[in-house]
Parts: sequence; C-alpha cells; structure tokens
Amino acid sequence: MAPIRVGGIVVHDVLGLGIDLVATRAVRLAEEFGLRYVITGAFDADRVIDHLKEKDVTVAFGPVIMSRRMDEVKRLHPENAVVLLDSGMRTAIIAGHPNYPAKYLRISLGLLVGRGISPEQALGSVTSVLAGILGLEGYGEIRSASVDDLASFKGQPRKPEGVTEHTFVSGNEVYTRS
Repeated sequence: MAPIRVGGIVVHDVLGLGIDLVATRAVRLAEEFGLRYVITGAFDADRVIDHLKEKDVTVAFGPVIMSRRMDEVKRLHPENAVVLLDSGMRTAIIAGHPNYPAKYLRISLGLLVGRGISPEQALGSVTSVLAGILGLEGYGEIRSASVDDLASFKGQPRKPEGVTEHTFVSGNEVYTRS
C-alpha cells in the first residue's frame, strides 16, 4: 500500500508544532492506524530533523527551484535538502509537477551535487528512494534481481545537456534516439 501524502510546506505545522491542523490531523490518523506517510514540501525539515528521525518520517523535499514570494517558502534552499540527505533520513527530491515543470528536476539535482551531494546519492533521491516510498521493490536501482527498466543518457542526466539515448522497459528497448 502506498503511503499517505501529507502536504506540508512547513514541517512544524505537519508535526503539530505549528498551526496547520489538517496536516497535523493527517499525521495523527496515520500514526494511530499504523499507516505510512510522507511529508511533501518540507522546506524547513532541517530545523526539526531529530524529531523527524525519531518518528522515522520520510520526506519528499521540493521543489528545489520555485518562487520564494510566500513567507512559507522563504527557507527553501538547496542547502536544506543537503542537510536532510546528509542526515541519513529517507529523503526524496521532488519537482513539484505540474506546478513546476519536471524538467527542472535535473537542474535541482545539479544544485545538490554542486553543494557536495554525490551524483549517485542525488540520482538515488529521485529513483530508488521514490520507488521505496511507493513500495516498488526492485525498482530504481541497477543491480541483480532488480526490475530491468533503464534509461541511458548522453552526458550527465542531471545536467541540461543530458539527453536520453535509449530506454528499456522489462528488458526490451522501447526508445532509441534517432
């Protein structure tokens, strides 16, 4: 079963430390009934990292690139995602699609790599971590016994010039760049 998505730009609100009662109720219900949940947005999660780790919370941070006009997103910085990724918490990076185009996800990963996250960890935050969140065992990794869906790129996929050369689904090539 997929986890409950708890939208919370400000994690303090989601955990009942602030004023967002809907998000707080969602977390309380999920915990009461033993359901998994993921906090999305989570721009200030770095401030309550110990609390999140204690509850074994999964965070889907992002989008990394967006307007910071609202007060709630003033703390949206790639450095906050780096703190979460470095902490060992289960952290995915999300694009915020459809409000923010998925094409910015590659640039977001580049920003994280530029701030010290390894390319492998950055790529894992949008592949294997997300597959794990959704309970899709064997997806999002290249290893023996994994599901053999794969895309190969010319250049680095996290950089704008990285383009898809080949795509394989269930071991069969379904796309080749012409």
